[in-house]
Amino acid sequence: MRKQALSIALIAVAFLMAISFETPRVFGQDADSKDPIVGTWKLNLAKSSSVGADGALVRPTRPATRTVTAEGDGYRMATFDDANPAAARSYFFRSDGKEYPDPHGPGRGEVANHWRPSPYVMMRLVKTNGKPTEWVTYAVSADGNELITTMWDPATPEKHMIQFYDRQK
Repeated sequence: MRKQALSIALIAVAFLMAISFETPRVFGQDADSKDPIVGTWKLNLAKSSSVGADGALVRPTRPATRTVTAEGDGYRMATFDDANPAAARSYFFRSDGKEYPDPHGPGRGEVANHWRPSPYVMMRLVKTNGKPTEWVTYAVSADGNELITTMWDPATPEKHMIQFYDRQK
């Protein structure tokens, strides 16, 4: 079951990458405001879900906002729990495949690598103390109005989370 889930996840990632190569982006290219992933994104609770330990779908119950902003030659990604603004976290990275610290907050021993195979797709690998602990794909819809994130732990890919975000104007 785990191998099958991992295979499906990898096929989905490859498919997203293949269909989004219309306008290739050079790795490490400067971020700018025309970048489809840059913006403010509001979590769509009705569409988002995760697979729980028992295999059942679980829907998020708390509204959240994600922002991606251009910052110099990279990006700043921030996540805000709308019910608890003090729980906000943000970090800087470049989409050059190099390690950048603290994607989930300082003191966790985490680094993240980011890649942009196209303007509409970004991949992130989080490592904790050198061990891969989270894969994430970020895919922007062709019309630019939806951001879909898929997250999974490489050790348990069958327990994945998919979040749908609507662009805020």
